[in-house]
Amino acid sequence: MKYAFIKKYRRRHALTHLCAALNVSTSGYYDWLDRRPSETQRSNSSLITKIRCFHQSSRQTYGSPRIHKDLIASGESVSINRVAKLMRVAGIQAKMAKRFVITTNSKNTLAPALDQLKREFRTDRPNQAWVSDTTFIRTRQGSGCTLQ
Repeated sequence: MKYAFIKKYRRRHALTHLCAALNVSTSGYYDWLDRRPSETQRSNSSLITKIRCFHQSSRQTYGSPRIHKDLIASGESVSINRVAKLMRVAGIQAKMAKRFVITTNSKNTLAPALDQLKREFRTDRPNQAWVSDTTFIRTRQGSGCTLQ
């Protein structure tokens, strides 16, 4: 973590000053730069790639439990907690679907109101006729509602 900070700010500050401020040696920093990723880091990178694949194929709706099941089915040996942690670190998050909530009882609904304006919206003076827009109300037919 300290070495990553040094690498990020090395162009702005002298290496010796950064190493002294964080109480690390410059040789340790150079050793860290040349070091290959560990087996765990390589495994995590591979798992994140597979997690992204399963996440995309589920239209970004799967969370860690379902992705964990997909990984197990594909032959990976990984715990659900590791999957959750890798998803959190990689910023992979499931989209929550909005549930449809029934707000009216359609069996007891009265017939629609009559069109008293007969689609004639022009008036001679203000406040003679009022209209409203109900296209924002969610319906079972889709996200948008167009009135004709």
